[in-house]
Amino acid sequence: MQKSVTLISNIKKNIPPEALASVLDKLGELGCTVYVSEDDTNPIYASYSFVVPTPDGEMYRDSSLLIVMGGDGSIIEAARRSSGHDIPIVGINFGRLGYLAELEIGELSMLDRIIAGDYRTEERMMLDVEIIRGNVATKMTYPCLNETVLSNGPISRLADFDLYCDGEMLAHYDADGVIISTPTGSSAYSLSAGGPLVYQTMECIIATPICPHSFTLRPVVFTGDSSIEIRNASCRKNKMFITIDGRDNAEIFTSDIIKIKKSDRKTKLIRVKDGGFINTLHRKLAKNEKD
Repeated sequence: MQKSVTLISNIKKNIPPEALASVLDKLGELGCTVYVSEDDTNPIYASYSFVVPTPDGEMYRDSSLLIVMGGDGSIIEAARRSSGHDIPIVGINFGRLGYLAELEIGELSMLDRIIAGDYRTEERMMLDVEIIRGNVATKMTYPCLNETVLSNGPISRLADFDLYCDGEMLAHYDADGVIISTPTGSSAYSLSAGGPLVYQTMECIIATPICPHSFTLRPVVFTGDSSIEIRNASCRKNKMFITIDGRDNAEIFTSDIIKIKKSDRKTKLIRVKDGGFINTLHRKLAKNEKD
């Protein structure tokens, strides 16, 4: 039985109070203790004796399940922050597409099965990102679930950089940047930039150049055990940055080496519905076309 639950509700999504109340009502009915961030000051929590405001650093420690109310971005951020605790995640979709979410707000009856432990988990590969500057290697705080992006400043100018795989140079790029993505991220920014759509539970690393200044520079799919490096990144009159999952970023200098490889941590997404990635993709894309 999954009786200790961490609940994250994205306040920026303007989730209706009645939707949050319906989730809390269901969890109370199922006898759960619910941990919420002490920084989330939504007054609705005071009405539920089983809701425990908890510091962010301790929120996942005693939980056996993480419920996220929001869009894919909310699920990605929750997955990154909880990645050291090996907690399965179920998303309740309040985003536009919700590729990662399993439930809609009208499907809360499925929480009965989830709390009872009647579900399967889908493991998603994550990436560790490290910046090597001189003799110092600095690892980014959280692993990457979607993508790591190398890009330049606010004024678009052509960037130069080299891409290496397992210590061997693959190519020199003249482009606006490059997206290094997981299979999960293959349906996001990488896809928009012309990258391949990869089955989400595979283990591989995808390098997709952003607007390359060459017909021969195409997306490349590497094995999941590959070690990818970006070297000699520069852009005339512009600074270079890497951005991790649209959240964390760091300035990059020409002498820096960005090293990206498979993380020991994985994201576990809860699945209770029939059908896999193809079914989900068809459903979400059909919804997007109607919208």
